[in-house]
Amino acid sequence: MTDSGGFGGGGDFRLQDAWIGYNFDGGWTLRAGAGVTAFMREWYMADQKMLTPERSLQSLIFGQNRSKFVDLKYQADDFRFISTFSDGFRSLNTEFNADPADWAITGRAEWKFAGGWKQLENEYRGPQGGDYAGALGGAIHFEQGPNRVPCVDEQDLFAWTADILTKGDGWNVMLAGVGYHAQDEAGITGANFNDYGGLIQGGCHITEFVELVARYDAIFPDDDRDASRTFNTITGGFNYYLYGQAAKFQLVCLWFLDDTADTRAGNFGNTGARNPTSALFGSLPTAEDGQVALMAQFQLLF
Repeated sequence: MTDSGGFGGGGDFRLQDAWIGYNFDGGWTLRAGAGVTAFMREWYMADQKMLTPERSLQSLIFGQNRSKFVDLKYQADDFRFISTFSDGFRSLNTEFNADPADWAITGRAEWKFAGGWKQLENEYRGPQGGDYAGALGGAIHFEQGPNRVPCVDEQDLFAWTADILTKGDGWNVMLAGVGYHAQDEAGITGANFNDYGGLIQGGCHITEFVELVARYDAIFPDDDRDASRTFNTITGGFNYYLYGQAAKFQLVCLWFLDDTADTRAGNFGNTGARNPTSALFGSLPTAEDGQVALMAQFQLLF
């Protein structure tokens, strides 16, 4: 059993993770509650164990975030599968009659070809002296959109993702891709789309405490959108581990190669339909390309 929450900008308390579970014999686990579901690896990785202060733009646009769910997991020595029934992506803290989907099903499978499960699910980092580990994973998701205002009537979503994470003595690398395929039964203009994203990221320790990190991710909107320009982002910086993940400083620079005004993609917002015209995905809304942003974070865990 676990529970956690946080306060929003207006001072209101928001539930984040609250679930109960039971471990059966033979590697089976059943859970029910609210939290991150098993779809994209970037969201399945703990917030405190990320390679950079924030997740990639790909994950902010296409990631599942948190939902109300029931899931069943089977885990063997080198393989595991998680099946989930939920109320759709990004549905946490919504009323049941205002969820972004009437229902949703998700399945994720992973094959571990080296190392242990804890090495791969706890953090990206491969500390100096760490053992080699790697896993190949993928997931599919389908949700049936609601037939009510203000949502786009019956806008169904099929999504998929695939990734490979490998790490060793002082280094780590991950490649990932994702696709969104939305179908609107009401025939609303712009509500049918096929959007894609991809990234490569990695880290390398140059000392016991300092890790250089880099990431390239790209968003590929549907060619039929009014704004279908690919959006590219380059991220680079370092992590300084004073005491492992319990005390670390992170500093990265993000270089947005393209302007946000010419890009539309993905699922925005967690209380309504997938908005086919929104460009709000974390960077400043502008028609100017070449934006640069700095992110810094100091983390203490106790």
